[in-house]
Amino acid sequence: MFECRRVASACLNNDIRRFEGLSPNGAVSRDEVGEVDVNSLREVVLARGGADGTPRPVDRLVLGYLAVVACIAVLGWERVTKPFELVIALAAGVAIWAASALLVRRFPGSALAQYLWLLYPLSLTIFLYKAIERYVLVFHGRFLDAEVNAVEAAVFGGHPNLFFDSIANPVLTEVMMFGYSLLYPLMVLPAVVLLFRGERDQAERFIFRIMLASTATYIGFVLFPVLGPMHTVPQFATGGLDGYLFTDMIQTMMVGDPLGSAFPSGHVGMAWTVLLALRHFGYRRAFRVLLPFVCLLTVSIAYNRFHYVSDAFGGLAVAFAVSALCARWEARADQRTTFLPDEPVAVGGAVAERH
Repeated sequence: MFECRRVASACLNNDIRRFEGLSPNGAVSRDEVGEVDVNSLREVVLARGGADGTPRPVDRLVLGYLAVVACIAVLGWERVTKPFELVIALAAGVAIWAASALLVRRFPGSALAQYLWLLYPLSLTIFLYKAIERYVLVFHGRFLDAEVNAVEAAVFGGHPNLFFDSIANPVLTEVMMFGYSLLYPLMVLPAVVLLFRGERDQAERFIFRIMLASTATYIGFVLFPVLGPMHTVPQFATGGLDGYLFTDMIQTMMVGDPLGSAFPSGHVGMAWTVLLALRHFGYRRAFRVLLPFVCLLTVSIAYNRFHYVSDAFGGLAVAFAVSALCARWEARADQRTTFLPDEPVAVGGAVAERH
């Protein structure tokens, strides 16, 4: 199915380069497809539907999440810190969506307006993340690190973070801090590459998966607020880890990290969501290349003292749940909107097979 849609969508634009490396039976592999001419990117972006500013699934998700946060804040208003700042943050989130929609409606032929409309949800992840500290204690009124430490002690027979500390050295720490810094490139670059390859539909589905994973972890912070071992393990109170460039950069950034945003790990949840999405879309080579880096990121969250080991398992649960749900929703959407003829479709001299 994906291969048929890929060939058909490529033919919407005459500037897209001819597919290369067809297999003997004529089927097109995602790893074999040629690159899209940069000059045709504008036409590719404007060629597909959903470019008129009408609400898409990702827009409904963003607005729904903002509404949920507003309801949570109202229910626990007495536990909201700096409520005026939270109101401003929620209003700004709505304003960013409205401005992006208005811009793409006012200038429907502008590639820049289309890019902003496609990618603005990713910019909201940091924005929404920073606002969590204002309402994270609405339900419990306290952090639940004592419960996490008790569970990990019972399961592992001790504190797993202390094991990582026992093997820490400046070089390994620098590698781990580098791994931790990979999240935002992992979130943004695949979406941009999908656009350059003419895969607007897949780019939008990819962004939706990222936003679903991020909002799920943000709600998880409220349901189970945890500070993380850096704040609660006595052995870590003496100072930070020793390293070099990435170590100094990441540890400085973490000073302003919202309190209570540890479980489930957003880094692990979103990184694995990216990886599982690429595998689902058929980008096997990208999956294999990125897998070691995502594994490095997963280990780094505990090594760097920012998360408990259980936070990583929570993030993995979010990622696999998001992948399963989105795969089912996308399959249903394809059944409603995709017409598949009884015979293989010949396009540009090649046969696009259904899978």
